Amino acid sequence: MFMKKSLLSIIALAFLALPATAQTIAKGYYRVQNFSSQRNIFLTDYKTKGVNVQATSFDVDALRTLGIFDRIVSDPSTVFYIENAGGTDYNLRSQGKGVFEFVGRYLTVKPVKGAPAGLYTASGIYQGVEVFLADSQPDPDDPESGGFLNTGGTNEQKWWWVKPVDVNDDTNYFGITPSVTAQGKRYAPFYAYFPFTTHAEGMKVYTVSKVDGSLAVLNQVQGTVASDMPVIIECPGADASSNRINCELQNVAKVTNVLKGEYFNSSDFYGSKAFHYNAIPCSADTMRFLGVTSQGKLGFVKDPSQKTVPRNKAFLVVSADAPDEITLVTPEEYEIEKAKDAVTITARSYSREYGEQNPALEFDVTSGTLSGQPTLTCEATPTSPVGTYDIIVNKGTVTNANFTGINGTLTVTKAPLTFTAKSYTIKQNEPLPAFEAEMTGFKNGETAAVLTAQPQVSCTVPESTFVPVGTYQITVSGAAAQNYDFNYVAGTLTVVEADPITLTAADATMVYGDAMPTFTFTVNGGEIEGTPAFTCEATQQSPVGTYDIVITPGTISYPNLVLVNGKLTVTPATLTASVGSYRRGQGEPNPEFVITYEGFKNGEDASVLDVAPTATCEATADSAIGSYEIIVSGGQAKNYVFNYVNGVLEVVETQGIAAVTVSFDKPADIYSADGRCIRRAATTMVGLPRGLYIVNGRKVVVR
Repeated sequence: MFMKKSLLSIIALAFLALPATAQTIAKGYYRVQNFSSQRNIFLTDYKTKGVNVQATSFDVDALRTLGIFDRIVSDPSTVFYIENAGGTDYNLRSQGKGVFEFVGRYLTVKPVKGAPAGLYTASGIYQGVEVFLADSQPDPDDPESGGFLNTGGTNEQKWWWVKPVDVNDDTNYFGITPSVTAQGKRYAPFYAYFPFTTHAEGMKVYTVSKVDGSLAVLNQVQGTVASDMPVIIECPGADASSNRINCELQNVAKVTNVLKGEYFNSSDFYGSKAFHYNAIPCSADTMRFLGVTSQGKLGFVKDPSQKTVPRNKAFLVVSADAPDEITLVTPEEYEIEKAKDAVTITARSYSREYGEQNPALEFDVTSGTLSGQPTLTCEATPTSPVGTYDIIVNKGTVTNANFTGINGTLTVTKAPLTFTAKSYTIKQNEPLPAFEAEMTGFKNGETAAVLTAQPQVSCTVPESTFVPVGTYQITVSGAAAQNYDFNYVAGTLTVVEADPITLTAADATMVYGDAMPTFTFTVNGGEIEGTPAFTCEATQQSPVGTYDIVITPGTISYPNLVLVNGKLTVTPATLTASVGSYRRGQGEPNPEFVITYEGFKNGEDASVLDVAPTATCEATADSAIGSYEIIVSGGQAKNYVFNYVNGVLEVVETQGIAAVTVSFDKPADIYSADGRCIRRAATTMVGLPRGLYIVNGRKVVVR
């Protein structure tokens, strides 16, 4: 496994590893120095692969060696945490990256036989062969330059000193080299993977708890500084030897800190070669680096010359509108500075309806004197739903050191939506319309589809086949929507009288005494269902005259019927008055002419006649033989008209007439043999011609 590239899958990681139990090498922090080249190993991201924390191996070139102590004394990448994992297996870690975590194997570390204590070989097994990690030969023109690790070379190139980092060892301590001097004090930005404490008297470590405009607040860290925490170190001396720190085994919790840092990604040079290739570009707009402000104070300043993020250094990431210079102050100084130039801006609050544009946002200066102009923003748009939205006060061009923005509130209220019921006019006989409402007030091009409940349009009318004439209110209710309030406007249903339909009872006639006729009617103006009813005070016995035929709706249900009565005319019945025929001898007096009647109604008789008709004949006793007409006339009756049937009196020779002296005890009707009534209520048969007659059911012959 120890080809040039593969070897570092184990060894390069091995010198970057993790915990184990101490045997020949006690758990702690070490620098690893080559016996032959006297150069120390450090971890870098040289060339195209470098350290890939997502992979399970290192490119072999990620481990390099460097020989000048002044170059490595302040470099955390030269410090390895070594921990025994049992026997000769070790885990090595640097910059938070370890062998075992990457490849799942430990590095074999063994003392060099016969060599001074602290001298070891580092090896691994590759395809059954033990391969040793070695340093390259120094550049003959630059013996202090950096070298590359490989797996070949002399024994001395494979031997390594494992030296504890010791604050009291003048040849292998860790010290901070200050890079910034401000107001007579020296400072260094620093970022290491190991926890530490300060050793030199007067050293102080700071984090930055917050950034507020052009001020950043320093907070001093007491005791142990947590691993993986970017800090600013105040250095009492001008060189690393005066600013030594202790690498601690026991870590602590981090404190609040806005500083950032990177272990790699730098274009720093060692000698003539750049050992960091995969650099993260700097953004002058959003990054500030430790330096001196234009006022000569310690701060974070914009540095356009800084092209890549420096490794193992603390820096600030800021917003694009941050000032170029951010002065570092103590918490006490921060409060003083804030008070000196304090201003409070309070955004005004507003309310608007859903769907409307935001009002012009304005603010009030509630304290202090404003320098510059803040900006106000609100995320609400015309389509934003009902609710409350912050009106945010942004610093804008305000230059006040102590700027306080108090946000306002935009309250989006429901927009009014009006539902107006349509009005209708119908006739009584027409069906109710499908009631509808018109909607006005929708916003943002919305329609009724946004309603969570559609409005109900209704009208209450009496339960009837035909709605009574009148006006009825059409109401709207029941709509619901997230962004609307509702205004309901009622409509009106006007019910007017139905078109008239005229039912006219037909006039009728009846003969006195006949059965009542069947009444009929005509329809004009429309169609009806059902039949009317008729009443008339006339009866079969009613006398001649006119009577109202009263028409009523009967089974017809229609709201505007016009009923026109008819007339029943009762006409006289025809009463036939007949006198019959008679014979007498010449010289004899005329016989009694008897009138008979046919046609009486309702069981009536001659007693109802106002004036009874009479029978007269011009013949006298002296009249010659011959036929003489017997004339019937003169009858009067309220309910009858007369039909007169005259008779004939034959005057014959006297001998041709039989003397008939038949008389009756009481009046009787006399009928001819063919059933015709000859005389009514007669008391004698004198004067009748010869022939056969029927009287009281007996046959009587006149000879």
